[in-house]
Amino acid sequence: MNSNATTQQPPFGLLAGWGRLPIEVVTALTRRGYAVHTLLIKDHADPILAELSTSHEWIGLGQLGKCVRFYHRNHVKTATMVGKVHKVRLFDRNVLWNHFPDWYGAWTFAPHFLLGTKDRKDDTLLGGICRAFLKKGIEFVPATDYAPDLLVQFGHLAGKPLSKKQLADVEYGWRLAKTIGQFDTGQSVAIKGQTALALEAVEGTDECIRRAGQLCRSGGFTIVKVAKPQQDMRFDVPTIGVGTIETMKASGAVALVIEADKTIIVDREEVLAKANELGIAVLAATGGRLGEVLTDEDAVAA
Repeated sequence: MNSNATTQQPPFGLLAGWGRLPIEVVTALTRRGYAVHTLLIKDHADPILAELSTSHEWIGLGQLGKCVRFYHRNHVKTATMVGKVHKVRLFDRNVLWNHFPDWYGAWTFAPHFLLGTKDRKDDTLLGGICRAFLKKGIEFVPATDYAPDLLVQFGHLAGKPLSKKQLADVEYGWRLAKTIGQFDTGQSVAIKGQTALALEAVEGTDECIRRAGQLCRSGGFTIVKVAKPQQDMRFDVPTIGVGTIETMKASGAVALVIEADKTIIVDREEVLAKANELGIAVLAATGGRLGEVLTDEDAVAA
């Protein structure tokens, strides 16, 4: 428990998944004077969050009733969810044992997993969770409303300028990534020679990158990761970290283009330092400003 938390602000809830992003968010919220009450998802959340939070409780993915009771006990009316949930684990044989739903969870998820009246897309499931909490008086909001510095701004962030061929790959990959995003399939694509090597699905960005490396042994491909056209900033916001850069290097990728103002870089200084060390170009752009991305020919001319 974090005894340094103050009560200058109303109690704030955090629903924490995998990765370092929840640590950055709880730190930012505490710095702003919030007493943070954290729900830690089993098999996902970092145990250090228990020490950083005012109070905490471990929960299974289906235990929404337990989540609501925890927040009510701590007078939480506003919360945010951050951190990855490994969706592939929903298909594990022991998923019901580790994340057995309580009555409210079963009622919420039955249309998706039992009745088949609703799909299991990320937006559908996460949006349904937000509505379930709202019915109990708890509103989920974007974490970036409270930690806006997490969002990356437009610009060339690391590595060498792109070549003209790479920029053509980015333009193609951007359109492709936005298209699969419309179907709530994934956020990332791997491109070389304006050919799609891999599209992200349930496996996540890192596995998408690894698959591209297996299919393109010569390497030299580009990763484009963008927000969905219908992106709800309350959840599933595009996020990269040091692991992303290391996976790219190991797989043969040489450039990463992310969407400015809608992508989070966790441990930004460390990520960009690692990218420069490993020779990975990192750029943040927007669809309307791809033409402003500096290429190697532009750099020479300048």
